[in-house]
Amino acid sequence: KVSREHELEFSHRHFSHLLMLYPFLQLDLDRPENRELAIKSLHHLDRMGTGEWVGYSFVWMAAVAARLGMGERSLRYMQDFMRCFLSRNGFHLNGDYRDQGCTKYKYRPFTLESNFFFMECCHELLLQSNNNRVRIFPAVPPEWHNISFENLRAEQGLSVTAKMSDHKLSYLSIIATFPAEFELEADFGGGRKIIPVKMAAGESRTFHE
Repeated sequence: KVSREHELEFSHRHFSHLLMLYPFLQLDLDRPENRELAIKSLHHLDRMGTGEWVGYSFVWMAAVAARLGMGERSLRYMQDFMRCFLSRNGFHLNGDYRDQGCTKYKYRPFTLESNFFFMECCHELLLQSNNNRVRIFPAVPPEWHNISFENLRAEQGLSVTAKMSDHKLSYLSIIATFPAEFELEADFGGGRKIIPVKMAAGESRTFHE
C-alpha cells in the first residue's frame, strides 16, 4: 500500500512504498512473514506492469529482488535496463528511447545515478551485509557458474574476497579492519549455513571447502 488507507492501483516509476525493503533495509527478510509480504509486493507490481516505469525503476527492482535472493529475476531487470536505457556511450537515458517495450516513455533525459545503482546491484548479487550478518553469494543467477570478487566491503569495515566454482563456494577470505562480531552466511555445499564469527582488528581469516 501507499499508505494505510490507499492501495497502489497503477504502475508508477517510484517505489516509495518499498523503501523499507531497499535501500533502508528495515524489514528483516529472515522472518517468514516479512519475506512473504515482500514477495507479494513484487507480484503486485508484476500485475500492474512496467508501463509507467523509467530506467532507474528497473535497477531499483533488481536490488529488491537481489535482497530476496532472487538472482535470476534481478539479472532480468538489469538486462532490461541495459537493453532499453543505455546509450551507445554507456550513459543512462531514463526513457526507452529504442522502443524495446520496457515502458511507454521514449524520451532521453540523461542521468548518472542509475549507472551507479546498476553497479550496486552487481554487488548485491555477490555480497550483502546488514543486521550483523554477512551473506556470501546471496543471489547468484543460475547461469553464473564460475565467479569471483576481491576486496568488496561489508558492514563493520570487513574486506571480503570470495570465489565460486561450478555453483559452489570454493574460497573465502575476510579481513577485519576493526574489531568485528557477525554472523557469516555461506554455502560450501549442502545448503546455506550461518556461523558466528568474531575477529580482532587486522585479523585475516580464510575459509575453505
